[in-house]
Amino acid sequence: MKIDEKDIDRFIQKVQQKIDNIKDLDAIYKDLLQLVYTEFTKPTSDFLDKYNHFQRFITDYNKELADFPVSNITKLSIVASDVPKEIQALTRISKLDNKADLFTTSLEQAESIKALEDKIRENKEIKFTELFQLKISIEIDGVKKPPIDLGKQVESRATDRVLKLFLFLSIIKRLVENAPTIKLFFTLTS
Repeated sequence: MKIDEKDIDRFIQKVQQKIDNIKDLDAIYKDLLQLVYTEFTKPTSDFLDKYNHFQRFITDYNKELADFPVSNITKLSIVASDVPKEIQALTRISKLDNKADLFTTSLEQAESIKALEDKIRENKEIKFTELFQLKISIEIDGVKKPPIDLGKQVESRATDRVLKLFLFLSIIKRLVENAPTIKLFFTLTS
């Protein structure tokens, strides 16, 4: 098989062009990463920070609830269990490195990009409430009960209402204590 010198020169030229384009491709890659960071990574990181703040609120709130038994309910706490699929995907997206370049993509970076691609393909808004399952852990007369959903009746109707009112008022009390300038007005209707 004879190879023509012109063919070899054309091949070398094409390879050289590709090599010359690498700097441009790397610059485009970095620009795209910066855009992704601005549009997705930073907001996702902020979203997770707010979620972590919510989890700390739940922990602090449970400490306050421990001081006030209701009826024969000796212990009451709120449990906000992470939805692992959502939390893991968002955590990966939040760790996307905007300083990477075309040749130094790590395994973590590749996983972050894949998580972002998956979420973009899903094409749905992620609501805050999709990050956790909210349940109530309850102990009645010293006996721990399975976690319950507040949407279901816990005790007798009267105790159930008192319990929900207690939770609501303790949250309002906490809000007022943390921000004394907030004013709430309640009206009682029959």
